[in-house]
Amino acid sequence: MMDQMLVWYLKRLSAFLQALPLEWALGLGRCVGIFLSCIHPRREIAYVNLKAAFGSRYSARERKAIVRKHFCHLGQTAVEVLRFPKMDLNYFERYIQVEHRERYEQIVQKNQGTILITPHFGNWELSQILSAIVGKSLYVLAREQKHTKLDDFLNELRSSHGSVAIHKGGGVRDLIRELRKGGLVGVLGDLSGGRTGNIVRFFGRKTTAPQGIFEIGLRTHSTILPCFLVRLKGPHHQVFVEEPFALAQSGNEAKDIHDSVQNYYRLLETWIERYPDQWFWIYKRWKHCFTKRIVMLHDDRAGHTHQSEAIMKEFEGLKESLPHDYELELRSVPVQFRSDWHRKLFFVFAFFARPFIQGRLGCLNFFLEPNCAVTLRDLHADIIISAGSGLAPLNLLLKRENLAKSVVMMKPSFPYLARFFDLLVVPLHDAFPRHTNRTIRTLVTPSRVDEDLLQASRDQLSSNASLHSNGAGRVSVFIGGKTRSYQLNPDVFRKWLSTLKACAAEKKWELLVTTSRRTAPEISAIIKEELAGHPATKLLIIANESNIENAAYGMLALSELALITEDSISMVSDAVSAGKNVLVMQLGNGKLPKKHARFHQALEANALIQRADAANFLTQLAAFNGTRKKDTVLEQQSRLIQEALRKLL
Repeated sequence: MMDQMLVWYLKRLSAFLQALPLEWALGLGRCVGIFLSCIHPRREIAYVNLKAAFGSRYSARERKAIVRKHFCHLGQTAVEVLRFPKMDLNYFERYIQVEHRERYEQIVQKNQGTILITPHFGNWELSQILSAIVGKSLYVLAREQKHTKLDDFLNELRSSHGSVAIHKGGGVRDLIRELRKGGLVGVLGDLSGGRTGNIVRFFGRKTTAPQGIFEIGLRTHSTILPCFLVRLKGPHHQVFVEEPFALAQSGNEAKDIHDSVQNYYRLLETWIERYPDQWFWIYKRWKHCFTKRIVMLHDDRAGHTHQSEAIMKEFEGLKESLPHDYELELRSVPVQFRSDWHRKLFFVFAFFARPFIQGRLGCLNFFLEPNCAVTLRDLHADIIISAGSGLAPLNLLLKRENLAKSVVMMKPSFPYLARFFDLLVVPLHDAFPRHTNRTIRTLVTPSRVDEDLLQASRDQLSSNASLHSNGAGRVSVFIGGKTRSYQLNPDVFRKWLSTLKACAAEKKWELLVTTSRRTAPEISAIIKEELAGHPATKLLIIANESNIENAAYGMLALSELALITEDSISMVSDAVSAGKNVLVMQLGNGKLPKKHARFHQALEANALIQRADAANFLTQLAAFNGTRKKDTVLEQQSRLIQEALRKLL
């Protein structure tokens, strides 16, 4: 019923457009195109395709202008198709110029099988008129519409100038038969090849293309004649007939077909670059794409940055199990807000701007440092990674701009709901009642620690601090600091340091000690008083005074036991991920957030850490027996994350 109603409507619309003067009809098509360019969802696909193909060559305003011109062109194309029956040779001579017409006529006169290949470029349907000029039927390989009556109506319009529709499938045999008889066949050469098509590089990205027509051309010894149609203005078109396309002839059929397809796409790129508004940008041409651009956002919060880097590391690990055709382009972008005030204002602004942000990223200039704003405005991404509530709003704006997938670590803050994101990696200690197929719950926060990082950090720290990797037994000590209402108790902390020094002297330990930027000056002073110059102290870093890059990872690599104050979730996660014995020291005022308690309890239940305070420190220390190896729980966590990332690809 719907099929009949649609055809009834189109027939009357066709009659109406044929009754109108040509300029009026095309003007109506332009108006409809402009209207659709403002509301049609495909305008967003066209915008992103342009950005992915050309990068920063065009500004956002220029991309939107190209999309608008493209919709105007499509509106006029639809009008011309519905007016096909009214077009005659006089129309052709008046409005359509043919560049190198002699090439086309010579091919036809040879009576040799010829494949006229054209992309969705200009009004590609007009290529069928060429056959009417030379008096030879053009057999058109057409996609069959799911509505039978609509398909019949479109073929009726096409056949008004002598073309004959051949549908895919069984109709391909008719196509081959016509070529062998010296017939003329028209095909569209820029369609997607689906999941199993020939893999070619198109505007810098790997995608698939159908190879069937080139395979037929090679086996039937047919001539392939590329043809491009360009709308000059209104009803005026120019048809460019290229030189016959030379198929690769190395003797290796599979290679020849692939090279021929790739060469055609290189030719297509040059035409799209010359006339960017003429190609069919609203088509999901890169739906099956094997080049994935992955962007990691990070700011000055080291813990969050390390979590994002951990996800990037999982992507790198995923490469090994992906088909060899995949290529992952990983990029890290530092985000620099003008001030904390700008960061807080952006958090509110982004929520309301998100639905309308595509093509309007110039607003980032107000919130971000100039170079950062320009970088984010111009980049194209398929997947965007960030950690923490501060960068989640920016992640969502870039997702909307690029129609990308978003990955965030940690529970997003209100009003940014979980359903806004494509994948959330949320530690179990974060209160997050909703569990969906978009959520991965982890025992520890994702860590970038691996053997390569540990080895490099070990070598760097050994060199900078004059440490020998095969020296005496070492213990790494990580001192945190204030977290909300929590702070270390100076008296308890001093007492514990005295016990630690005595234990180090007895066991002949070497102590590697570092504070964090959160460590209070009073605690730092106690550390320097107790440990600076002490024979067991081989390394002492006061983070707020001086630092060594990746010192924490080097310390983990050089020791088997890590003593970590209870406030540092990220450091505990790194130490556990490195496979170290971890003793979490409870030396504060007992006012840690509840999530810290949940975190420690979960790890202790899985035998990944032990907890101690100043009173039972020696007892808990004696409970360690040998070196703890990486737990299968963490390996399972990594597999879950990689599987979720694979689905995003």
